[in-house]
Amino acid sequence: VLDYGCGRGTLGKALREKGYLFPDTPWRSLNDRFGSFHPGNLFVIGAPTHHGKSLMAECIAEHNARRGHRVFYFHLELTEYEMVGRKMCRLSDNITRNDVERASIDPAELARIGQVEYDWAGKVRYIYCPGVTASWIASVIRREAALQRGDLFIVDYLHMLAPEVCPSGSGRTDEMHRATSVGILKTAANLANVPVLLLSQLNKEYGGRGGSTGPRLVITDLRDSGQIGEKANGVFLLWNEGVFA
Repeated sequence: VLDYGCGRGTLGKALREKGYLFPDTPWRSLNDRFGSFHPGNLFVIGAPTHHGKSLMAECIAEHNARRGHRVFYFHLELTEYEMVGRKMCRLSDNITRNDVERASIDPAELARIGQVEYDWAGKVRYIYCPGVTASWIASVIRREAALQRGDLFIVDYLHMLAPEVCPSGSGRTDEMHRATSVGILKTAANLANVPVLLLSQLNKEYGGRGGSTGPRLVITDLRDSGQIGEKANGVFLLWNEGVFA
């Protein structure tokens, strides 16, 4: 408390120089309600397919890179080519996915994108790692945090993680495997003292209630919500009314 109030030590210095301490989202209203991504905690973004959970995570990564944080983004589904294409479209008002696919981007626009990204280039490390386990990601988190090379770690997404190696005939279900993965990532966040942001799908039954704009989501709509609710320190549930309509 004295460190915070008197502006002494690490916390006080960070507050004086930056005005913030920990990674957060690009959206002020959400930060006012939710706070920051505190070290040692596990946070979850849940949404139906194509409702924007990866886009939200990418925006969070770039926002924190602009503020000087070092972000690791583990993507298990989208390829490096797709991630670069998505980023180019976000950073430009004129580029479409078709432009990226056809390599028909104006050189002046490419230069402008490069200038936009210049100040924070290299602060987001995208790691394409299909088929890995939560233990593999946890080992990277612990190593990079110990070397002070990572401030926020994003995993996209839970249901693409491979099951941990178990004795044959153990009778473990997919739900039990995913519960193990959530626990491993939460432990990694604790031990490395860094925030981990994990993306998750919803149950298929979520769409069976609600009004004309879709259902009001609750935490039990998350697939494997029992383990996520028990382990996660915070959960975002996204709903895109335009997609539902």
